[in-house]
Amino acid sequence: MVAVRKPGTRDWKYFDGAGLRKQPEMLYQLVPELERGISLPPNMVELL
Repeated sequence: MVAVRKPGTRDWKYFDGAGLRKQPEMLYQLVPELERGISLPPNMVELL
């Protein structure tokens, strides 16, 4: 799950980021103003 919001706002947007490991360039297409070279956390499933 990836969450983004504009600075100074409280309006969060969420999208499924599971496929970003295989296609990291998609993250920059979805959020073009995101700084390049960020590291993504590992994909995992958390049991509730």
